[in-house]
This record gives sequence, structure tokens and C-alpha cells, in this order.
Amino acid sequence: MKEKMLFGDFALEVIATLPVRAKTRQNYASMYRCHIEKYLGKRSLESIKRSEIQDLIKFLPPQTMLMTLAVIKTIFREAVARDLVDASPAHGVKTPSLVVPSRKFLTWEELKAADFGRYTPQIRFLALHGLRWGEAVVLTKDDVRDGRIYVTKSIHGSTKSQSGIRVVPLIGDFCELPKSPKTLRKVLDPYGIHIHSLRHT
Repeated sequence: MKEKMLFGDFALEVIATLPVRAKTRQNYASMYRCHIEKYLGKRSLESIKRSEIQDLIKFLPPQTMLMTLAVIKTIFREAVARDLVDASPAHGVKTPSLVVPSRKFLTWEELKAADFGRYTPQIRFLALHGLRWGEAVVLTKDDVRDGRIYVTKSIHGSTKSQSGIRVVPLIGDFCELPKSPKTLRKVLDPYGIHIHSLRHT
């Protein structure tokens, strides 16, 4: 006879012990609190039906829907692995295809011609080296040596993935970035691009 457990108790246990980065864990916890707990938290794992999960996510924005469903699937995957349920009711739940708009970015020629005021050097540095904001903001002079940038960490601690640890040729002047991205966002906004868009220059 399978042990009965509340979805909420099990979800919190799973999210707390998943082998993921701290930022991913925070995202999972946020999705659970905002979109799942109210509807499934007090239900037993084995009582939840596929149709209920479908109803739970159907009015969410597409990206939020996919993230919420991913959390539910992860929790039930662990429940199946621990023999708490026979099968996952999240299996086969339908979601619409996520339409990803084409990325807007500036070419290097456009960036060279643009005036970003006092933040021009920082913006050109990001565009030239394709670094994520979280990687670039924690760089110090010690990470830039012998004509190379050594990317080994991010603002969240580790890099986004193991492949994120890399060496990038230094092809422009290094300058430390402001600690908050808000200042760069403000000067980029009139050009219709974001900080992440600079990775695609």
C-alpha cells in the first residue's frame, strides 16, 4: 500500500533538494507559491487528475504556463521514482507552442555610431565579448590577463552551466560594470534592445 502524502509537503521537499542552481530553485519555489500551492497544496498526490492540472495552467501566460507545468512534472517525476504514485497525471498535459519573437540587436557598426553617454565603454565591452550580465558584473582585473578574459563565476555564484566556464579573447578595453543593471537598461531602452541583446551583436 502506497504512503499517502500531501502534494504541498512533497513539493517543498523536492524543490529544496533538487540538484539545481540556487536561481533555478528560487524560480521553482516562486512558480509553486504563485500558481500551484493554492490549487494543489492540500491535495494528496494520488488524488490529482490530469484534467485538474490542465485547468490550473490554461489561463496562465504561455511562458508562465510552461514553467508551472515543468515544476508540476518535476514533482510528479520524483513521486513516481519514490513509488508514491503509479504514474504522473502531468504526463500528456497539453500546452500551446511557445512563439519566440525574433531577437532584435544592434550590429557592431550601429553600436560604434551610438552614444550611450558615460556607459558607452561598458556597453561596447559587453557587445564585443558576448558575456552575460551576471558574468560580466562580477569580473575583476584579476580575471583579465594575458589578453584573455577568464569567465569562472556569475552574480549567482556558479556560471549558468559547466560550459559557461570559459576563456574569451580580450578584444576591447575592460571596464567594470555598474552594480545595478538599471543604468544600462535606461540607456539601451531608446534603441529598443536589452542588455542580453548585446550577446547577439
